[in-house]
Amino acid sequence: MNIAPTPWQTGRTISRAVYAADETPICICDSMGEATAAQEANHARLIAAAPDLLAALRALLPYAENEAHALQELRDSEAAEAEAEAAWQAVEHALEIIERATATS
Repeated sequence: MNIAPTPWQTGRTISRAVYAADETPICICDSMGEATAAQEANHARLIAAAPDLLAALRALLPYAENEAHALQELRDSEAAEAEAEAAWQAVEHALEIIERATATS
């Protein structure tokens, strides 16, 4: 998780945003580094759901790969070519997410 300073104002102090590995903001912290209770609850909910989301992504990946193969074989126009390329990019992105999620630090 990356912590980067931001120019956001909470009304009393300048905040910092906490970002996930993909640069998605997770929460905004006050100058002491403390998130609000709602942000902490949201973060805990996301962390609790992560194993199930990872399992679902792994389960869907073979179907996405089969679809990408089928689209690649049926490339008969520029639109079909673009669709096949987008399918492979989605598969590659899913594999990157799985790799990041399962990497040991």
